[in-house]
Amino acid sequence: TFLLIFILYILYLSYIYYSIFYHFSQIIYTILFSSNNIYMKKIIFISLVIIIACFSLSFSIKTKDSLSYYFDENEIKFIKENNLIHSDYYQYLKYKNFSIYKFYDYEAIRLTSNSYLEAINTVHNPDYYLCYKNIEPALFINTKYVLVNKHFSLNKDYVPNNLVNLSNNKSIDYIAREYESMLLDGEAFSHLKLMFDAASENGFNLTLFSGYRSFDKQSYLYYSKHQENDYYSARPGHSEHQTGLAVDISTRTIGLTTLFKDSDEYKWLSQNCYKYGFIERYKDIYSDKTYYNGEPWHFRYVGEEFAEVIYYNNISLEEYILKNIEIL
Repeated sequence: TFLLIFILYILYLSYIYYSIFYHFSQIIYTILFSSNNIYMKKIIFISLVIIIACFSLSFSIKTKDSLSYYFDENEIKFIKENNLIHSDYYQYLKYKNFSIYKFYDYEAIRLTSNSYLEAINTVHNPDYYLCYKNIEPALFINTKYVLVNKHFSLNKDYVPNNLVNLSNNKSIDYIAREYESMLLDGEAFSHLKLMFDAASENGFNLTLFSGYRSFDKQSYLYYSKHQENDYYSARPGHSEHQTGLAVDISTRTIGLTTLFKDSDEYKWLSQNCYKYGFIERYKDIYSDKTYYNGEPWHFRYVGEEFAEVIYYNNISLEEYILKNIEIL
């Protein structure tokens, strides 16, 4: 019964559309061939010409569904020779670095990572995880997620443009050093204060040991104090502290030692820092990505949105960027 009603409904619609088309064509015919109204004839004639022209043009304009919208002749040839169909590659089309010629390289990575963006980033940045080899400029400079590590570096003259001097603000506890100001990125400082206040409300007294650090200060620490120990100190230009977004946090009694990891202060900090836009930057489980031994005192401001994802997925900043931000 339902099928019969459906068929009758389709026939009814067909009849309606046929009637409309028939009567419309009769009107056009009458105006063109029977009417003496020359102006109306011209209007109808011009309208028909425009409709036909637009209809014809629609076949020649590139649409987002056509290969020529995205690819040149050689790329289309590659697609056809390899029997690729739209569903094979359409997820890659939104990325600027996508090249159809690298399709199989992307797929080899995507099939294990299940991430189209990670596949593209990995193929186009093969040295991403190299340690002090083929060094490249820091990624995403002047953003909250700037990447500075043992592969990506800042130049000697780089100084963040929004540093604030904590000497002018006694709202948090920090280690004051002679002839040296405690500086920090303005946004990072405001969130750090909120985090310190929350810690205090929960009975934990935290102390800031380090904030912004210049290229020259890092040179002194690396070459003179730490005797070029790459697992404990960053080479000059490769320290996150130069961005003004990294902080070393502990208690005055424990200091910057691994003993901090056994403290209640660390436990609270590691479980709550993401709420204020900070991440624990160098965990032991990240050492194959960061080339640092665990530093339970080193935290990095990236903003609440990124910090929450990094925290709940328990991944490093390097992994987050590779999976979520296209490297151009």
